[in-house]
Amino acid sequence: MQILKSKKFQVFALGSVMVLLTQVLGFDEATAASIRDGLVKLAGAYLVGQGVADHGKEKAIAEAKSIQSDA
Repeated sequence: MQILKSKKFQVFALGSVMVLLTQVLGFDEATAASIRDGLVKLAGAYLVGQGVADHGKEKAIAEAKSIQSDA
């Protein structure tokens, strides 16, 4: 399965597991909320950044193809 090899999917899955672990490990509510917020922000920032990078990569590929077809 291709999706399991995706870094974005792996970050999402690991972030989800870590958020669930904060609940299972029995941290007090304030600590669990703080850890959960940090994990969500970190994973979210990575996923958004990777999406922007992928978009830029696709744009560069499209421009290269356009230049090749013009030549």
